[in-house]
Amino acid sequence: MYRFASTTVATLALVAGSTAALAQDTEGDMNRPTLSKSALLPGVDELGDTIGCPTDISTLTGDTGNLGFEFAFGYYWITHNGEFVTGTQVLVQTDEDFNIVAEYFQLTNSPSWGHRDGTSIESENRLFFGAEDGEVTEYVFDPSTQRLDLSASQILQFDTADTVRAFTWDPNLEQFYSKDFGGTVNIFDRNGALINFGSADISSYGAAYDPATETVWFHGYRVGEGGGSDAPKTRIAEWDPASGSMTGRSVDTDPAGDTTFIGYIAGGMDIEVIDGNSVALTLGQGDPFDYIQAFAIDGDGAPCDPGGCPADLDGDGVLTIFDFLAFQTAFDNMEAVADFDGDGSFTIFDFLAFQTAFDAGCP
Repeated sequence: MYRFASTTVATLALVAGSTAALAQDTEGDMNRPTLSKSALLPGVDELGDTIGCPTDISTLTGDTGNLGFEFAFGYYWITHNGEFVTGTQVLVQTDEDFNIVAEYFQLTNSPSWGHRDGTSIESENRLFFGAEDGEVTEYVFDPSTQRLDLSASQILQFDTADTVRAFTWDPNLEQFYSKDFGGTVNIFDRNGALINFGSADISSYGAAYDPATETVWFHGYRVGEGGGSDAPKTRIAEWDPASGSMTGRSVDTDPAGDTTFIGYIAGGMDIEVIDGNSVALTLGQGDPFDYIQAFAIDGDGAPCDPGGCPADLDGDGVLTIFDFLAFQTAFDNMEAVADFDGDGSFTIFDFLAFQTAFDAGCP
C-alpha cells in the first residue's frame, strides 16, 4: 500500500565525505496541504489518476531547490542543490512516511546545482545520481547499516558532455538512459560507455523504468512549453527502448486540481510497482513549496483525497480567529491558498467556502 503521512521531528546524521558527521534536530512537520493516504482502490483504472496527494518536500529538506529523487532499498532519496536556502548540496534519505533517516553531503563536482535525477541497481546495492557534463555519482548502500557507505562510493564520468538530468536504469536490457532538454535519449552500458541514441520530444527532468511494460517514462514539459504560472504544461510521457521512440501515452502532472501550487516546474521521477500496479512518482518544484505526488500508470487508482483540515491556515492544528486573519491576508494579497472554491479568482464565494470549511472543523 502506498501512502503519504506527516513527518515527525527527527535527529539527522549529516555525513560529509566518509567520516565526519554532524547531528542536528530538524523540524519536518508538513503543513498545507495536509498529507494523506494514497490507496489503491478497485474500480478505477484510468491512466493518470492521482493517487498520492502532493507531499511538501521543501519543509522536509529545508530547501526549495529539490531536483531529483529515487525510491530504492525501502527509502526515498531526495537531492537538493542548496543554492536557494541552505547553501549546501545535500542528499536526503527518508523512510516511506517521509521521516528523515539521514542526510549526506553530495559527492559531486557540480559547481552549483549538484545531483539531478537518480536511479538504482538494487541487486548491486548501488544508487546513482547524474549531474553536469556526464557526471554520475555511484553510491554504495550498506544493507547492514541501512546507510550509504561514502568511503566506497565514487564519481564516474559517462561518455557524454550533456547534463545527466533525467536518468534511469533498464534491468531488462542492462543499460542506462539519460536525457537533457533536447530530443535525444543517450543510451549507456553499465560502465557508462555511450552505445546508442533514441528520440523523445519531451524536455526532461526525470526518468523512470516501468517493469510492467519494459518502457521508460520521462517527466518534463510538452514541446514548446516551459514552466510558469499558466500551468498545466508538465507531463510524463512514455518512451519505448525497443523502437527508440515515444509510444503516444502521456499524462499532465501539474498538481491535480490543487490551486495551492503556482509555477510548477518538473523535477525527477521514479516508478514503484505496488500490489502489481505501476505508480509514477513525480517531484515538482512549485510555489509555495516543492512536492512529490503519485499517478496511476496502470491498474487501479483512486482520486487524490487531501482530507486534513483545509481551514487551518496557520497550521497549528486548531481553528481560531488567527485562521480567519490568515485567510483575510492571503485573500488581500490574492494568494492561491485563498482561492477556496478553486475557480481561479478571488470572490465572495471564497469567503463562503472558507466559512464552510471552518464550520466543519478539524477531523
